[in-house]
Amino acid sequence: MSLELILKKRSRLFALFSWVLIALAFIAALRSFRMIYEPVDFAAFTCGAKALQLQQDPYLAHSLHACEMAEMKELGFPIPHFLTIPSPFPAYALKFFGLLTVFSTVNSFAAWEVLILACFAFMIVILHNLTNLPVPMMIGAMFLQCFAVALPLGQFVPFVGLAMCIAVWSLEHEKYILTSLAAIFTLLEPSLGLPFCLGLFLVAKNVRWSLICFGIALGIIWLVSMPLATNIEYLTQVLHAHALSEAFNDDQYSTIHLFVLFGMQPDLALKWGAGVYVLALIVGGIGAVWLARVRGDRALSIFFPVVLCLIASPFMHVQELLPAVIAGLLLYSRSNNLLIAICCVFLALPVVLARNPLESLEILLLSGVFIASMLARSSPLATYGLLPIIQVLLSMREWLGRKSLWDMHYHQRALALQAYLPGSSSHPVLADIIWMNFIVNTHAGVGAWYLVFYVPVCAAMVGMIVGMWRFPNQVA
Repeated sequence: MSLELILKKRSRLFALFSWVLIALAFIAALRSFRMIYEPVDFAAFTCGAKALQLQQDPYLAHSLHACEMAEMKELGFPIPHFLTIPSPFPAYALKFFGLLTVFSTVNSFAAWEVLILACFAFMIVILHNLTNLPVPMMIGAMFLQCFAVALPLGQFVPFVGLAMCIAVWSLEHEKYILTSLAAIFTLLEPSLGLPFCLGLFLVAKNVRWSLICFGIALGIIWLVSMPLATNIEYLTQVLHAHALSEAFNDDQYSTIHLFVLFGMQPDLALKWGAGVYVLALIVGGIGAVWLARVRGDRALSIFFPVVLCLIASPFMHVQELLPAVIAGLLLYSRSNNLLIAICCVFLALPVVLARNPLESLEILLLSGVFIASMLARSSPLATYGLLPIIQVLLSMREWLGRKSLWDMHYHQRALALQAYLPGSSSHPVLADIIWMNFIVNTHAGVGAWYLVFYVPVCAAMVGMIVGMWRFPNQVA
């Protein structure tokens, strides 16, 4: 039997294995859906939009509290009465969420979930077109971001990820107006959209004027959507309070939490985190220009500041790793390098979300979709060697006694506090302050073990940064 025939049969076997794993993964995801569903983000977004429509301050707890309690109850996922979830987004983002308020809560949530699924489907199609990587690999890379993060929480980062994919695709096809429009849409999540727009502005001369025009239009929408005092409150108080609340949260990856973990005072950690982020923007912009000139790859050049800013982000939850996954797939398609494949696998796994052995096993099963697809282009032994490492990382959360956000132990501790009162119009309290009190007083932090989850993800992104500089532009 010739080597060519053996490789052909092996490729078919891997394809069959990938699709079997996809089917098993989908069954596992459906089985665990009710267990992991906590669509608190959706409720916070829509309630913030409703507060804005009622000309209330969408960043104050009393503007959100009753609405969130009612929406979560109507959806069948009641949350503790002492909690208010913040909606720390600029007014133009809340305006976007307001499009869903014309429907009932249940219908809005159903429509939102369908749109999230559509975003992932279109991302897979566009990335397949850009990279020519196998469809099972695309599905494997996006599966956990979709079923373990975006759908259960009602997150909107998939819209940002789709906008990034559209921007890169339209830039490759010289549709510059669409490129600029898609890039501006990424500013729904400012911490992700800002470095992306910066990279695009510096790398693609043809889009600069249209990007500036759309940016000015977005700024006008921002200014007229809320009173000037509320916009100033957002920039000077809300962002500060929200970043400070995440300093104590080990369910996310951030420089601020890392600094606090090593003994730095929260306020000082916040200043250092902001400084590191600004530095990453500057270095990322310079690196993007250099990559575009030397490597001639505008797509990877645009993502260079995005990945660098994710490493330096003052607060970054699992869903915000999606742009890094997209960048990793673009890089892997050009390098065909095993180390880049390993980086992609770690970025595709929401390790920090595993709370018990069953979830750990399911996440490991889902990761098999991605790993199996990698086998056709990478060393099988080296890739299979990742399995025990991944299992240890995922199981670590259970070994450390990780609790669910709404665990009764948390409830008992939180009910003894008086810091969760949502305030009133005469005694306003920022929702982020309540959220910070909840995190500080009820979050069973894992201490130094946090590094077990932080280091692999950070190392994967550092590996991608090195890969962008090292590997030439070779389209797979």
